[in-house]
Amino acid sequence: MSGGLVHRYRTTGIDGLAGDENPFFACSLWLVEQYARSGRVADARALLDRVCALAGDVGLLAEEQRRRTRCVRVGTAPFPDNGRMTALPRIAMPARLSDAEGADARVGLANAIFDDVAALVRAEELDVVVVRSVDLAGFDGVVLPGGGDLDPARYGGDTAASVYDVNAEQDDLDFGIARAAAEAGIPILGVCRGLQVLNVAFGGTLVEDLPESAVRHSPGDDGCGDLEWAWHPVAVAAGSRLRAEVDADTVPVASGHHQAVRALGAGLVATAIAEDGVVEAVEHESLPIIAVQWHPEAEGTPAHLAAAPFAVFADLVHAGRLAAR
Repeated sequence: MSGGLVHRYRTTGIDGLAGDENPFFACSLWLVEQYARSGRVADARALLDRVCALAGDVGLLAEEQRRRTRCVRVGTAPFPDNGRMTALPRIAMPARLSDAEGADARVGLANAIFDDVAALVRAEELDVVVVRSVDLAGFDGVVLPGGGDLDPARYGGDTAASVYDVNAEQDDLDFGIARAAAEAGIPILGVCRGLQVLNVAFGGTLVEDLPESAVRHSPGDDGCGDLEWAWHPVAVAAGSRLRAEVDADTVPVASGHHQAVRALGAGLVATAIAEDGVVEAVEHESLPIIAVQWHPEAEGTPAHLAAAPFAVFADLVHAGRLAAR
């Protein structure tokens, strides 16, 4: 699909309208797909909204189903010619290997939000598989989630710097998957640590421990012993995939990191920057890769901003599947 990466609303249960017993709806959904694939996104969205409304009016969708709408992509849902759904794309997500028991509170937070990241991936109609191997045979995409710090030795950094939860086994798994996906041209989405893994995998370096600045990036204490996100705005680069999706020059984000990009890896381009100059998002100039330093899964993130990186990733995944046909 060319141009704007916009959302459509598909009502829960709409797939059931695409069968032979409902030829009108099957044809209408097929036309939605054709509009979207030809770049007529506004027409696709308008027609889909009408189909959902009509389905509810004639009683084919229950009112409670109509209320439970969620954002998915225009033009990327896998509708074949007969209007029936095919198997969902398979997304590899490396397991988190650190035990939070008795560890730094940030380890527990990273482990807890793993499922939240997976839920946002699944909301884009992608099938998440948690993996402990670098074998990506049969996978259509990779999501690198948050976690502990990378070993500074991997990027020639200061090994005496203040770091937490450095886990050689986790580094081996994440780097192995990132490199295997990049070599195969498999789309990758990185979140927080995932961005840092990608940056180092492409030869970049990291700031081992961010100095204090006008922007707080590390999580704070909510006064009850729990960690809370650091909220701040980021400027999104014009012309980037992310900018097309969020449709704004500046967006609020939730941060929870104390490391950041120092030097960008080969082929990576900064697509969002915090007010203190910290790189907050990257895309690759030629490979299907996007990553954000913040946590879109954080509670309090507006729904469309939470979905945005995952929606861009979903577009890359579906484009890759189409190209492979």
